[in-house]
Amino acid sequence: MKHVATKAIWIGLVIIFILLGAVVVIIGMRMKASPYNSYPKTEARILKVENYQRRSDGSDTKYGSTLQVEYTVNGKQVQAWVTFDRDTSLQVGETLTVAYNPDHPSDCHAMDGKPDITRILALIAGIALVIWICKRTLTSRR
Repeated sequence: MKHVATKAIWIGLVIIFILLGAVVVIIGMRMKASPYNSYPKTEARILKVENYQRRSDGSDTKYGSTLQVEYTVNGKQVQAWVTFDRDTSLQVGETLTVAYNPDHPSDCHAMDGKPDITRILALIAGIALVIWICKRTLTSRR
């Protein structure tokens, strides 16, 4: 009886932590663009693409992209920079949907609508690892 109760508690804790982890990841991705969700959206043409790698002493290499874009707001051309925290495959001349601040039109954010596949795969792999560890731990050894 004690063994069954212990298993139930562990399974409950695992489920709670998996759900909390998923919620944190989803909230983190949404918060990044949340102020821009209510702003007007428009199509921007990519003028310049700069992919970069940054590394500080003792830390991992970070990859990213900075795009110079041009779009029209109230009949006026606006140029701005959009930054991604990953490399992008977008090329000069392609279009990208951006949301811009109506009070400061050069303040914009890419609304690409594409989830970061690396984070999604890491989340799935983490969940699978936790499930595998729990299964190995909770399976009675005979």
